[in-house]
Amino acid sequence: MKIYFINLDRHPERRVHMEKQLAGLDAERIAAIDARDWPETDTGLRRFERACLQSHRAAWLRFLASQANFACFLEDDVHLSSDFALFVQAEDWIPHDADAAKLDTYFNKVMLDRKAVPLGDRRLALLHSRHESCAGYILSRKGAEFFLKATENPILPVDYIVFPEEPRRQGLYLYQLAPAVVVQDSLYLSYYGQGESFQSSVQTPRARNRSLVHKARREALRLYSQVFKARNYLYRRLILGLKPEIVPFR
Repeated sequence: MKIYFINLDRHPERRVHMEKQLAGLDAERIAAIDARDWPETDTGLRRFERACLQSHRAAWLRFLASQANFACFLEDDVHLSSDFALFVQAEDWIPHDADAAKLDTYFNKVMLDRKAVPLGDRRLALLHSRHESCAGYILSRKGAEFFLKATENPILPVDYIVFPEEPRRQGLYLYQLAPAVVVQDSLYLSYYGQGESFQSSVQTPRARNRSLVHKARREALRLYSQVFKARNYLYRRLILGLKPEIVPFR
């Protein structure tokens, strides 16, 4: 399986970090889009969020230009598990209906299906809730085509679109590998006391000149999201019998 890792030209140290971890694997660097000179807009996305999304889209397009059935996508500030290679050197563990398989964790509570496929000391289960981050994941061709269309006129960051609050209602089959085999180095450092302390390329002070309309829209979306999440949480807990859990990294 081809691995595409997204890396800014101004972060050569991250490129070295990734190439060292991916040595011996079929990996290709995707030059990330740099938004430092982009203007802020009232689209709902900050300029760095827009650049991040467009960088992922560039990687998806590169994948779809090939004949491969699946591809792995990584951001350049991640730590990989010692057995990461096992999951990118084979494809037979990926369900035929999968749009995506999430390989990383953000340590936020998620809900996974009670039916899971054992994969050694890990398991693979349908993801029923939002799981933050697009630091490491696999897409099928069908999934890549879906997300390319879904991100043509985005108002949300890339991980909100690829791993949304209610994937099944969107007709998406998203799977989670647990424990995860990918984690952002900043989280690895925070939770495990190890890893690189890379500074984020997208965390930047919000522009202060946002319009009142933009701010009102963001607040309305935030309140709607809270109500929506509360309703979905009750449905999953009471009807589906799912329990929230934190996906660990190992």
